[in-house]
Amino acid sequence: MTELNRRLALMALVWLVAACGGVTSTLRTKSSGSGKGPITFSVKNNSDAIVNNLYFAPTKDIRGKRVAPGSIEESEMWGADRLVSGALEPGGVQSIPLVAGTYDARAVDREGREQHIAGLKLRGGGEYVLELADGWRMPQ
Repeated sequence: MTELNRRLALMALVWLVAACGGVTSTLRTKSSGSGKGPITFSVKNNSDAIVNNLYFAPTKDIRGKRVAPGSIEESEMWGADRLVSGALEPGGVQSIPLVAGTYDARAVDREGREQHIAGLKLRGGGEYVLELADGWRMPQ
């Protein structure tokens, strides 16, 4: 590979990371669990934004559905806000009660931007942390 080709490949990689938003939110498995028993689940805000709302719904209820942002249908699909102690500040952590299953999560920041994290697989007896990163987008 020539020096020019290396530089072009590096520039393409930098552009791709920037275009895709860089860092993404991640589910960290601290203990995968046996499949039985309660789940320990928390959300850590590793972003620079204050999270105002956090929703969870079974993936099967969300997959393939398109609803208007802010609509009654969206509210019914996602259910109640799971942040029980107000907003989640940058660096903050909050426990969320969930049972075993596969979930989609939707976080909304103070500016109305959101993140949709799909397919969070949680096994009974497991310990999980959803780490929110700076991947905020305006709803479409």
